[in-house]
Amino acid sequence: MSISRRTQYALRAVYELAEHYGEGTMTAAAIAESQKIPLPFLEVIMCGLRQGGIVKSTRGSRGGYELSAAPADISIMNVIECIQERCGIVNCMAEGRNPTPCGMQRKCPFKNVWAAAVQGFEEPLHVTTFAELTAGKKRRH
Repeated sequence: MSISRRTQYALRAVYELAEHYGEGTMTAAAIAESQKIPLPFLEVIMCGLRQGGIVKSTRGSRGGYELSAAPADISIMNVIECIQERCGIVNCMAEGRNPTPCGMQRKCPFKNVWAAAVQGFEEPLHVTTFAELTAGKKRRH
């Protein structure tokens, strides 16, 4: 799996919102400035995060974005899956798109190795929440 720049920006935006969870909304401009994300690109990303249920938006002079759930309920993988399709480390194991068959699926000697490698890579992404990521920083303030 490769994490795209768009997804990296989405993770940083959600991290910023998690740091300020419970403090109200944040504008896209404030998130962009704090996380060094180009604002036009961030606005597109935030739309995807909103459509995926990760964030909610409020219009108006006090409008902006906030998390749709507590940081403890949002994992890194939740954001990744919201922004990009999951892909396998080899084309025949790709999810979310048509895998490229190699003709060896039934008797592939590497299938279990590839599956274990993907699981090993993805497990921390599934279990690590934004509450955990922000906990250390909040304690230092």
